[in-house]
Amino acid sequence: MKKKILLMGLACAGLMGLGLTSCDNGGNTYVDGKLSLNMSVQYAKAETRMEFHANANYGKDVKLPYKDPAGNEYNDGDLKPVWKAVSDKIQIHINDVTPKDSVNDSFTDWQTKGLANVDVFQGGASAIQNYATEHPGDVLDLAEYLDQLPNFKKFLDGNKVVKRTITNYAGNIYYAPYFDGYDDIEKMVLMRVDFVKKLLDGDSLEGLDEDTTAAITPSYQIFQTDNYNEDIKVMVNKGTAEAPKYETGTVKKSYTKEKNPIARQNALASGGKITGKNLVQALRAHIDEAYKTSDGAKYYTKRSDLFIGPNAAYDADELVALLRCVKANPHYLTGDAEKVMYPVFNRENKNSRVGDLFGLMGQMFGVRGMMSKNGYFYFDANGNVVDTRWQQNTVDALERFNQMYKEGLILPNFTSDTAGDGTGGAIYKAVHGNNVGFCSFDYAQTQTVYHETDVAKKIADYDFEPVISPVAKWNGGTTLTRFHESWRSVKTEGWAISGFVKNNEEKLKKCLELFDYFWSTEGQQLMSYGPDSYIAHDKSTGKVETIDYLGKPVPKLADGTLEQLKTIAEYNYTNYYRYFVGGTFPIGYIKEQGMEYQCNAPQGKAGLDKVENAIALGVIEYPDVTWTKTNKATWIIPTTFAFDSTEASAVTTNYTTLNDYVNNTNGKLNNWSNIVMYGFGNTEHDTKTKDEYKTYMSTTLKGNDYVSVHQKAWVEMQK
Repeated sequence: MKKKILLMGLACAGLMGLGLTSCDNGGNTYVDGKLSLNMSVQYAKAETRMEFHANANYGKDVKLPYKDPAGNEYNDGDLKPVWKAVSDKIQIHINDVTPKDSVNDSFTDWQTKGLANVDVFQGGASAIQNYATEHPGDVLDLAEYLDQLPNFKKFLDGNKVVKRTITNYAGNIYYAPYFDGYDDIEKMVLMRVDFVKKLLDGDSLEGLDEDTTAAITPSYQIFQTDNYNEDIKVMVNKGTAEAPKYETGTVKKSYTKEKNPIARQNALASGGKITGKNLVQALRAHIDEAYKTSDGAKYYTKRSDLFIGPNAAYDADELVALLRCVKANPHYLTGDAEKVMYPVFNRENKNSRVGDLFGLMGQMFGVRGMMSKNGYFYFDANGNVVDTRWQQNTVDALERFNQMYKEGLILPNFTSDTAGDGTGGAIYKAVHGNNVGFCSFDYAQTQTVYHETDVAKKIADYDFEPVISPVAKWNGGTTLTRFHESWRSVKTEGWAISGFVKNNEEKLKKCLELFDYFWSTEGQQLMSYGPDSYIAHDKSTGKVETIDYLGKPVPKLADGTLEQLKTIAEYNYTNYYRYFVGGTFPIGYIKEQGMEYQCNAPQGKAGLDKVENAIALGVIEYPDVTWTKTNKATWIIPTTFAFDSTEASAVTTNYTTLNDYVNNTNGKLNNWSNIVMYGFGNTEHDTKTKDEYKTYMSTTLKGNDYVSVHQKAWVEMQK
């Protein structure tokens, strides 16, 4: 195509000074011979844009220029390494026009400005699909171009559920989905395993707290009210500690409701006082009596294994009993009787991180929908759509969390930016740094890398790592099992192409090439691990070195990459990759978890290996991403539903108050937080009684109608 230098026109004028700038007769702009695309892409804030920005906050004492492991230098306005590689590979000039820090707010902004002004943009998956369905032509229908998207098409053909999930009622595909890993565990239970060992193992009671300064006043009541005599599926190690070889086995959980650990501990109040010492005594006695081998001996020779071993089998009541022991033994655990222990805490005060508390709540009490990939939806055993927000087991679990909160077992004022004696909302730094945090529900890597900080290294025996999740009665079952709902599938974000590029042959071709690239092996590796300089190579052959991850070889990160992870990002791999490398962005691709695994601290890997083996052996059940299992309650909920234009409009406009009342999105309010902190029926904090709350959500705010709209769309999706 013939090009000419153009010193006028808005497109060219806006890009002057970026190199040799030219325009063609079709209005396309070229910089140094590369077609310019207006792209609105980021993770969440200025530090995570595609370009480096001098005024961004990349971390303490971190200033531009940034040098990659190979010594290449990047300054203000330069594309980050991944996006530079993309620019060179696809031969596009990336014009970053991202208007807002939030992906959702950016998409809302483009709806106002007009999608004719942007070529590639991000947004919430449902928001993109609903908007595109309501406004035909504004967003490119990728289904029309699958033949020009061979890698994407191959993935969809091999993953029918994903294809059905992202396809609307008319067969349109308006976004490419983001996968933060696929068909693998996401968030999980993490504990200070050193605390568990110290509290439960051995027979000595010396040093346990005997005063009442930190003692609890019972509020939490028994959850497991049945008498148990049940075999629990567990892992057993047939190898050695250094080289474990796991197989499945069972342990018998046998105790009456009168011998429930909570009943034992609550009864201590009538005996005069509850102390750290007698709480531990009660829990130790429970473990010794409730778990026996076939010949009557103690099954858990190390009592801590009930919670942290490969053969863990704890339930909600046993976990609460342990949390009480942590709360009431500050001197024994830390050497300082004045410390206030925080048995359960959320990483940050941000609304999205507060939502992790409810993820733990779901794991403890067998409540679905807490970690849904679409709002709070899940399927019942008949395959019907359910919204957990006003179900009886959900409000019962919230009530129990309030009981735990009253006892001080959950971090006080967990929505405050000073909760846990922290500042700026970074709760985990304060609770770990002060040696007072015990249990959370979060990602293994991001939390266990705290081991590598100078603060943690000063704490004797500090060991915070993943553990196998508790047992509960899941998915309508009557027996105790594990079901891990926090599962990597289609995320709630994606990216799309403006429909206005359809009649621009050059832009359309480049946009499709860009989108398809990230579904190729090369593109997926680039966005997951970074460019070649971030990956280890054999010095003699130059070939990429690999490690084994879940039975397959994955690229090994270079020593220089891991060193930078430590020195400029304090082991925070998400910040490192998004701030400096330009990788792991929430665009249409599948992030390989082999990278994240390598960024774990050794303790994180140790715990994660146990959890992953439990999954592989079927000890932990998980959502079915294929929709083939007999029990449809295990089927993963689609991230988007196939609405027609009328339904899409209704969902967008008719249920705003419902979705604002309980919402884990940052900037929103989750009234569950008020219920946990203040209880149901607290007039001062405007929390309704349990029955009032259920009626308000299901009827007043039209929750039942909301479910009906989704159920109708779900039925159509299955045809």
